[in-house]
Amino acid sequence: MIPMSVLEKKGLHIIIVGCGKVGNTLTEQLVREGHDITLIDKDADKISMSTGLYDVMGVVGNGASFNIQNEAGVEGTDLLIAVTNSDELNLLCCTVAKRAAAARPSRGSEIPITAGNPATCRRSSVLP
Repeated sequence: MIPMSVLEKKGLHIIIVGCGKVGNTLTEQLVREGHDITLIDKDADKISMSTGLYDVMGVVGNGASFNIQNEAGVEGTDLLIAVTNSDELNLLCCTVAKRAAAARPSRGSEIPITAGNPATCRRSSVLP
């Protein structure tokens, strides 16, 4: 559950890994709702297209890399959604983010993590 103090802000800071159809649809909806979105994708053209269409930040690189997630602001994020075309990469992205969240002294491991496509989107149970 997301703490009320987070919801009282303008919106959530959300990182979306993957700028395919699902990632772009999520981005469009979440931007409309007023959330602060950062996108991660290996394809610079996809990042460029998405940042041109929406008021979002973009980082080019592997979403499973701690350095890339750190550049995207994982330490201060409220939610990470991994929707690449690889279930393995999605789970790895979530594992990295979960460990980064657990290392944060102020919020512990409260960051909700989801991986997969809409049919299989679930709260990750990769780490306890």
